[in-house]
Order: sequence, then C-alpha cells, then structure tokens
Amino acid sequence: MSTDAPHARRQRRSAYVPHAVMFQLQHVLEVLELEAIVLADDLGLPVAKAGNEDLAELLADSAMWTDRHGPMIDTATREELQRRYPRFRDYEVASRVIDLPGPSSFFRLTAIGRSCVRYTGLEHAERGIRRILDEAARLVDADSGHPILAAEPA
Repeated sequence: MSTDAPHARRQRRSAYVPHAVMFQLQHVLEVLELEAIVLADDLGLPVAKAGNEDLAELLADSAMWTDRHGPMIDTATREELQRRYPRFRDYEVASRVIDLPGPSSFFRLTAIGRSCVRYTGLEHAERGIRRILDEAARLVDADSGHPILAAEPA
C-alpha cells in the first residue's frame, strides 16, 4: 500500500465546508471506483458531488422522488438511468438517508458504480461528512463567541 495517497488526500482539505465535503466524496469515488456520488437535499438539489456531472445531477434529482426510508432510488430514475446510460444497466446504485443539520428535512447520499456499491463505503462517506460538519461547528470567534463560517475561496 502506498503512503502517497493519504498524504495527497490530506493536501486536498478545505476550511470551506462545501469544498471539504466534495473532497470527501472524491476520495470515496476513487476508493470504490464509482462513476458518480452525490449528496443531495430533499428537493433533489446537489450539495456536493464527484464523478460524472450529468450522472450526479440525475442521482441528485432522485432524492426528491425516493421514499425517505427507502435504501434505493425510485423506479422512474432507474428507468431514466437505463435510457440515458445503457452501459450502466448492470451497475449498482446505493443510497442512504443522512440526517444533517440544516433547513432540509433530510439529505440523501447516492452512488453508482461498476462493482457492487457497498453501504460500508457510503457509511465511510457519511462519517467523513459528519466529521467535517462537526469541525466547522467548533470554529468560533474568540471575541464574540459566535460561530465562524469559512468564507468561500476567491
């Protein structure tokens, strides 16, 4: 096992939460050899994504139509995937709901890949996302005591 990968991954960190979450998803995408992975809100809007852009957008859209407690994407999205991407017919799709702080009632993490997309991989992504949000929540201004939200990089 190479020691370069963890070092390179640590160099791709960001204090800006959306970028940090995207880096986490990119890491999971690479490790699981996925085509796309996306974290979307309950309205189907992508919060962060990695991999094939169009595929990630379609997976994000599915969050709006998928049952909150269902582990998979809805039938209509699966059919649209097969219509738009016939080569993905035999690919695996995995999805899990993540309760995170914010205005959405839930967030959905969805991934597609050639090998069986393991829920343990999505659990790893979820743990990373939670760690990023926990670290961001601990940043407070020394004078005012108010949370500091990192500004978007220029």
